[in-house]
Amino acid sequence: DGGSKDKTAKIARKYAKVYSSKGRVGRARNAGAKTASGKYLLFLDADTYLNPHFFNAALSAFSDPKVVGVGGKIMPEHLNPAERVMFEAFNAMIAASFAAGKPVLAGTCVMYLKSAFKKAGGFDESRAASEDFDLCERMAKIGKVVFLGNVITRTSKRRLSEMGILGLVNDWSRTTWKYYSGVKEQEYAAVRKKTAKQM
Repeated sequence: DGGSKDKTAKIARKYAKVYSSKGRVGRARNAGAKTASGKYLLFLDADTYLNPHFFNAALSAFSDPKVVGVGGKIMPEHLNPAERVMFEAFNAMIAASFAAGKPVLAGTCVMYLKSAFKKAGGFDESRAASEDFDLCERMAKIGKVVFLGNVITRTSKRRLSEMGILGLVNDWSRTTWKYYSGVKEQEYAAVRKKTAKQM
């Protein structure tokens, strides 16, 4: 729990042990990975649904000893046609990164082999954005990363609703351009700044 102000931690404690880690998302994810005892690490955004199909397909992919990471398509619920086109384009960009030999996966729902994650050094906690892309590229230097193009993980359209199509495209374009230019993003989009202030 990253310092949430609602009842998230209280509800979660009914089902599992809750750890606290305030700061950027990379820091929280690293803290979770450190406490995890399993062979695999599953990173799942708070507003994303764990799809059994993804989970089973990921475990199947890990049967190849060369595989160190697995991700799939991300598609929010209840999209209008224009919004669906935008997310299809995002997923196409992810697929293209694999074809280009520089694979990147969204941290919305991704699984990594814990030993490889540790070898890679985990998420870069100094990044305010694109920490998921950065980790995936480093993981790909250790082993094989797989994109499950036929497996869809559902998430909420919270950020899209808050920022709008143009706002979200602008945010993604800015952070992606900086990432591929070798610049570490230090600023949040307005909606992210609002979240960060609550932490």
